[in-house]
Order: sequence, then structure tokens, then C-alpha cells
Amino acid sequence: MNYKLVQQLKDAKFPFDFKESIMGDDTYTFPNLGDIIEACGKKHFVMWEYEGKFYTGNSDCGRSDIYFDDYPSNLQEGETMEEAAAFLWLELNKIK
Repeated sequence: MNYKLVQQLKDAKFPFDFKESIMGDDTYTFPNLGDIIEACGKKHFVMWEYEGKFYTGNSDCGRSDIYFDDYPSNLQEGETMEEAAAFLWLELNKIK
């Protein structure tokens, strides 16, 4: 996860204790995949890897008019699964 994404999460009030390093530079601890999944809440979402990229999106499984293989909404892509999930959290928590 890169600095820009960590800063976006921090600015969007992601529920995590971002601690700055002792030296005072712009290095932060960052959330792991479990932290991000937990922060997404009780939403149904899917995660997968395809050709070296990682993807996450909302899944509407459970609705009677949606099939399991329907394309997820809010599709996000990242270099790692953590990045893709973080982008999904940002999308789900946009201020409207």
C-alpha cells in the first residue's frame, strides 16, 4: 500500500490508528486486509485475482433477482488485494 492511498484512507476517517513513525517523517502503519474487510462492514463483496491484478466489488448475493455470476458493482482494482479492498472501502464511504 503506497503513501497516497494511506493518506486517502486517513483523510476519509478510515477506522484505524495510523501511527506516525518516531522520526516524524511521513511513514505510517497501515491496515492489513483483515482490518479493511472488517471496516467494510456487513456488506457482501467479492475479491479475486486475474492476470496479476486484484479486484474487489459489491456482490448482491442474497437478492432473488441477482445471479451469483452477475458482475459486481463498485468494482475496484489494485496492485495487491489490500489496495483493491482499500479502494472499495473508499468508494463505499464516499461523502455524497
